[in-house]
Amino acid sequence: EYGQNNLNDSIAYFKKAAAQGQPEALFYLGTLCRRRVNGLRKSKAYDYFERAAEQGHFGACNIMGNKHYRSKGNSVEDKIAWKWYSKAAKGGNAAGNISLGSMLEDGRGPSKRKDYFEALERYKKAAEIEDEDEEQTADTSAWTRLADIYFKGRTCSSGTIGKNFEMAADYFEKGAKKQDARAMSGLGHCYLEGKGREKNHAQALIWFEKAAKKNIFEALLCSADLYYEGANGVVQDLGKAVKYYHRAMEHTAYKQCADDQDIEFKVAQCYLHGSGVERDFSEAMRFMKLSSNHGGEKAKQFLREIAAEPKKNGSRTQKRRENPCREQQAKFRFKTEKELIKLELPAE
Repeated sequence: EYGQNNLNDSIAYFKKAAAQGQPEALFYLGTLCRRRVNGLRKSKAYDYFERAAEQGHFGACNIMGNKHYRSKGNSVEDKIAWKWYSKAAKGGNAAGNISLGSMLEDGRGPSKRKDYFEALERYKKAAEIEDEDEEQTADTSAWTRLADIYFKGRTCSSGTIGKNFEMAADYFEKGAKKQDARAMSGLGHCYLEGKGREKNHAQALIWFEKAAKKNIFEALLCSADLYYEGANGVVQDLGKAVKYYHRAMEHTAYKQCADDQDIEFKVAQCYLHGSGVERDFSEAMRFMKLSSNHGGEKAKQFLREIAAEPKKNGSRTQKRRENPCREQQAKFRFKTEKELIKLELPAE
């Protein structure tokens, strides 16, 4: 009751201050509306943010820019987004500079052409602001944006920014120290591939697992793969590999994953062999079928072998009618490793 009364008092105070045009109060009311706190309407959030932005609240300027930037390919909306982001950037807002850099990379700035050089300058400015004011560090740090450009290299009409793995690794590390999960994953790749850092799979795993805790999709996959293979200084742990694969399969990015059939096949192998998990033939079959449906040739081979099981005591159709659990009972055919179809499970 005390907390609710306190919240009511706070909202009443913010409304009074907002009526006087105080930008901070307008911004907080917008934030509370966005979260639907205490019955406040979400539809009113942008009204408050716009009023705060007009009063010079640079965080609100960036939010207003985001509102218009989401309308992809709309040049009118892009102009409005650029206006708000520019206002935020001029006020020393790191996120505003990052947003301008992103628009320039996407070719949605005033020139309508990709300009990686100008984007680089925006990210550098944002990185300086982040270093001076930790509270302004964005979810994706400016250091991470810089690292991405130097790690991959970029070409546009203004010229080419060549790859520089040492700089990329240094920038990823700076972003990682600011708890940017994408930077942690990027630094993991530097160690994994020996780009900008001496190749070290154990060190790569440390950074991938840090990023995996923040649910970065590629970090979940890389952590799983390193534990699955168990080489180059990483101790194999199929139990952890399966857990990471499961988390990756639950991720929204999994639908666009090109390696889905391989992941499902690996998980199926573990259940089939009882490696790292309790042996479960029904789960093995479930993942084999998923892999097969996604084009996995090894899974298709396995399912063909199951389907070609010798007929006993009548036709296969009759057996299915008599025994609906046939697939589960088929596991008793596989009594030893030699009897298993060659599934390339890494040696434990």
